[in-house]
Amino acid sequence: CPSRSLAMAFTRGRWRNATRLQSVYANRPTPLHNHPGKCGAGLVLSGNLLVDQFNQQQLQISADYPIVKLAPTSCGYYQPGQMPGFTIKDGNVQRLQATDGRAVLLVIQLKCSKDQQSYWYYSISPENGDKSFFAQRLAR
Repeated sequence: CPSRSLAMAFTRGRWRNATRLQSVYANRPTPLHNHPGKCGAGLVLSGNLLVDQFNQQQLQISADYPIVKLAPTSCGYYQPGQMPGFTIKDGNVQRLQATDGRAVLLVIQLKCSKDQQSYWYYSISPENGDKSFFAQRLAR
């Protein structure tokens, strides 16, 4: 497990929201993953965090080997008190990694549209900084 979290989900009306404490480690970054139908932010409580965010540009349908093209939208370093965020359309695919030891975040996610399938993304072509790359998309 690349990170650990203590989660609490709550429902108010038709919106399903989640709040959790999440630890991310320097030697175990989270795999690329999405938050379908959700927008949110994570307040860094301790440690330093690197966040890479991507948009899914294109889908090549194959029942056995689904491939997507991911385009970087941002890469940022965050310190305690700073808050990286994501929206449904911008930076919804992301990877988190502590830059030294462990980072702890208070993560708040809001349901902003209909739920969709959650995925992990595994790079199948070189990641070259600000250039797009291809990844295999697997349901989680």
